[in-house]
Amino acid sequence: VSYCSKIIHNQHRTTIAKSYLCTMRILLPLFMVLALAGCIFNLTQVNWTDPLVGKSSVAVIGVMASASAFLLLLILMLSKRVAQKIKKR
Repeated sequence: VSYCSKIIHNQHRTTIAKSYLCTMRILLPLFMVLALAGCIFNLTQVNWTDPLVGKSSVAVIGVMASASAFLLLLILMLSKRVAQKIKKR
């Protein structure tokens, strides 16, 4: 009985892992596009003559946050690719 339950548990775990990977394939590029869109939007809000005063400073912080989010998502995507290539060996 315990052997059968282990098999069922492992099958359930692989199903969850596959659905997680499928979701990640969709969400990672989506979040990357949203981060780039936020960065571009905030770049248009910056007053380039005095970027650290008033609302412009909020826009500069938004640009930095969006760029950081994009870079972190890019690193995550690249690490997933490396893990898949290592797993195939």
